[in-house]
Formats: sequence, structure tokens, C-alpha cells
Amino acid sequence: MKRLLLFAALLILLTHFADAQEYHPFPMDNAAWNTVGDNSFSGNIWHFRYAVFGDTIINEMVYSKVYEMYDSTILNPNSTYFAAIRENDDKQVFCLIPGFEETILYDFGAEPGDVIIYPIGGALCEDGIAFWETTHIKTVSSVSTFQLENGESRKKWSFNEFLQDEWVEGIGSIKWYGLFNPLISDITLCGDNYQFACFKQNDTTLFLDNPNCNRCFCDNLTANTPNQLETGNLIEISPNPVQERFKLRSSYFDYKSNPVITVFNITGITQQVSIIRNIDHYLINSNTLSTGVYIVKIQSGDKLEYAKFVKE
Repeated sequence: MKRLLLFAALLILLTHFADAQEYHPFPMDNAAWNTVGDNSFSGNIWHFRYAVFGDTIINEMVYSKVYEMYDSTILNPNSTYFAAIRENDDKQVFCLIPGFEETILYDFGAEPGDVIIYPIGGALCEDGIAFWETTHIKTVSSVSTFQLENGESRKKWSFNEFLQDEWVEGIGSIKWYGLFNPLISDITLCGDNYQFACFKQNDTTLFLDNPNCNRCFCDNLTANTPNQLETGNLIEISPNPVQERFKLRSSYFDYKSNPVITVFNITGITQQVSIIRNIDHYLINSNTLSTGVYIVKIQSGDKLEYAKFVKE
């Protein structure tokens, strides 16, 4: 009997070892990452939701497109393009963020002691992310195994710098900002806290650490969520086109709940983040914006609304 139990234990150990040894490439389609955050001063809750679907050719190389999700559905047509990613034969994942040169994002072939150099840095503040050119490094401290929600084991990489990080093969970072966390080089004093909450592939949750609920997306938004991105009927922007500043007003929101305004450029990169405090309209200074088309988002709890404006 003891021999049978020992054999069974050995078989389970070998199965987990085999799972960890089988390489799982980075997902290039039908995958979603969810990061949540909150602010200790305002009580606002942030969401960073990314999905990868579709591909494109840039500089004669094939990339998969990463979108900032409009809701909890991967294929919502109102999701905005965020970056492009690709993986090479050496298990290295690269990303191309508009306005920057290509940078390495992950190296799933790295061993303890290996150094990864990043030419792009970034930081989070409230519901926004900013990137800039700088040099920072990550040094692999250890490589171990990690068990997914479905019981499968994969390799995990740990880093012991000031901004600690952990990567899981085929998922990416499971800390702080999640998918693009390796590019984060600074922490801002905004009173924010962020946590990588979930990873789904082919509608299966493989990683779950959501502090707000026991699901990947707590609010279960769908493609049927009220949306006026094309018409902007629920948001009044005047004047539009704008020059130096414009007034934003919406009857859709309770302004006592301090809705958050985020301005994106047409490629989905955050330009401004503001909070409306107990007034029924908001004046936005557009002097820092270049000429072009922009998207403004108002969010308060589960309510979310978009509109477009043109900066002359």
C-alpha cells in the first residue's frame, strides 16, 4: 500500500514538472488582462482592461494588436488601440507603443542573474498611464513554478528590485499594472493602489486575484452597455472644435459622486486625467493638446460614457 501511495505521489509530481517544462507561448489572440485600482483620498476605483486580438504588419514584422477594452467583452468595436506585441523564437516578447521605438516586454528564456534592459519607463496616476524614454533594468532573482486556476503549473520569474515584479509564462506580469508592468519605472504619490486582478484566455480564467469580487470582471459589462461614442448625445462639449478650453457637461452622471474625466488621443494614449467635484460641468484646458481628434471619457462607478472632440 505504501508503495502505491509513493508511486501516486511521484506520478503527480512528474505531471506538474512536465506541465512546468512545456513552454506556453505568449497569447496573441483572444486573451484579456484586468487590473483594478483605488484611490485612498477620493475612493475612486480604476480599471485597466486590455485584450489582444487581430494582427498587423509593422516594419515587415507581424504583430498582434492590444486594445484597451471598452467593457468586459474582447471584441467590442469601441475598444481603443493601445499597442502591438510580438514574440520571437527566443521566447522574448516585444511591444510597440505609438510614439516610441520597439522595446522588449518579457524574456521567458531568462535565467537567475540575467539582466533585462528597458529603454522606456512609465508611471500610473489615477486612471491614467504615462510613458517616456528612459533606461531602467530588471534582474531575475529566481525561477520557480506557479499554479494556475485550472491546476496547471507554469514557470514563474521573480525580481527583487525596488519595484518588485513576478512573471508567469504565457501570461506576463501578475503584479501591480499587469500586462505592461515591466515598463513601470516610477511610483507617483497619487494615493493610488493597483492590483493585477485577472487573466483570461479563450474565455477561461487562468489567473484570479481580484480584490473586489471572485470574478475576472466584477461589473460584467457587455457590448450592450449604453454607449454614445459615435454620437456623443449624452455628453455636451462646447465649443467643438475647441481651441484653448472647452466646457464639458452631461446629464447622465451624478456629479456629487466625483466622476473622472480622461482624455485620450486617437490611438488611445491618455493625455489628461481630471476629477469633477460637485459641479454640473467642467472646463478643460486644451492648450497642451496638439491639433487632432480626441476622445473624452467620463466614468463614475459602473457608468461610462465617451464622446469625441476636435482640437484646432
